[in-house]
Amino acid sequence: MSLRTHLNPFGDLSQDVESQRSITVADSSARGLLYKKTASWAFFTISMAMVFVSTLARAQSATFDLQTCPKNDVEWRSFQDSGAVKLVSAAANDDSTVSNIARKISATFNNCSSLNVELWNSRPDLLASLANLRKFTAARSVEGLDHFAMGFNVPDTQYFAETSVFTAVPSDLQTPEILSAFSDPKRIDEALRMLEDLNKTYAPDQQMIFFRYTSQHLTTPDASRVFGRVLVVVPGRPDSAGNKIDRWVQFGVPEAGKGHTQNVSVVAIVTHSDKTTDVYFKDHFRMFDKNAIYLKSRFEVNGTGDSCVACHKSGILPIFPKPGSLAAIDQPKLDSVNHLFRAYGPPSFGGYLNPADEGPGLGATDDVTAALRTPAFLASCTTGLRFDNEADSHSKIASNMSCAECHNSKKFGNLNYPLNTTEIDSYVRAGLMPPRSKLNANEKEGLLRCLKSEYLGPRSSQPALLLNWLRGTWNEVVQEF
Repeated sequence: MSLRTHLNPFGDLSQDVESQRSITVADSSARGLLYKKTASWAFFTISMAMVFVSTLARAQSATFDLQTCPKNDVEWRSFQDSGAVKLVSAAANDDSTVSNIARKISATFNNCSSLNVELWNSRPDLLASLANLRKFTAARSVEGLDHFAMGFNVPDTQYFAETSVFTAVPSDLQTPEILSAFSDPKRIDEALRMLEDLNKTYAPDQQMIFFRYTSQHLTTPDASRVFGRVLVVVPGRPDSAGNKIDRWVQFGVPEAGKGHTQNVSVVAIVTHSDKTTDVYFKDHFRMFDKNAIYLKSRFEVNGTGDSCVACHKSGILPIFPKPGSLAAIDQPKLDSVNHLFRAYGPPSFGGYLNPADEGPGLGATDDVTAALRTPAFLASCTTGLRFDNEADSHSKIASNMSCAECHNSKKFGNLNYPLNTTEIDSYVRAGLMPPRSKLNANEKEGLLRCLKSEYLGPRSSQPALLLNWLRGTWNEVVQEF
């Protein structure tokens, strides 16, 4: 695909966008969808340009002072360093100004490129060094904007219009009988029996996997805010091109005294013939009329949503039920769906978000980063915590700062910015992550502190990982384990 980036890498790419978009979706068939996927970095770049250059950057250009543009190596390096420091400082303080800072930096890239064509052509090393800052600020610029609640590079209306074909609740699961039974806390067992009866009508390879459990970490995004779930994994059937869609459907389980539980969420995994995957999200709400119950998208109901990828860095999340909430008979089903999760491979999001643009992953495993986990650093990030044997605990903490062994771009996706600290904290404190770790409560707390300190700072001896990445001095190194 030819893009007008060879002379003006940060310039206006908004022209001819529609002719260059690289995702097409064919009509759905009875049990599958033919999905022609050629999504690439180019598609992401065009989409970002369509959003920002056509709206935000053009609006800013009316008041942008070109006299402030960096014009040489020294000025661009100074701009990069200043911008990176501001971004990481705001991120470390959970500051909502990250997106505002990102928009200003992105506007500089958009507006100043025409003045730097000769510099870009003569200094490809400078261009490469600035790439992480450019793509990070472009990606973060949507945060906080109206109509971009999902956090993707297109407005929410466009995202749902283009992906709802994947994220529809299967018709068998949205009959009034099924929805009514799942909406009454006294009828959940009856609803599960209905699913058993449905499975008897399906071919063996099309049978659903389902069970009831209680989430340890996340409530439903409706007013009831319950933890109870019924997960139904609906397998896809490969189409003539070898593509298939699995749908992970979760019903929120109502609790007495909390009113109606509305949410029915769908995470759709499109596995292509080349074994790559794309993941799409949608929340549906059960609507309760006097004489009817039916589904309507959450977006249609209240016009908003949440950034699903903020939690779902790996696309699908593994299921870790609250202890005691899973029936013993359902343990093989749990094992089966978690095995399926591991088999999907690294997630992509259909070109609506490029995970590589969100920064480096937490818990890097490269030798350079590992060498910086010195006794002085570990003492600094565990200040105030008591250990029976400090040296031993520090060693255990350092050896478990290895999230990227699994959470990397080749496996389950990076745990990168924005860090979902609620989710990460709960997994670590519950002993679910890192796998097979044997840390006591203070060591777990130390691990969390040191991971965040390494990523966002402050660090006593070296800049934070995100800062180095934005400066172009660190990039992901995936170790083979």
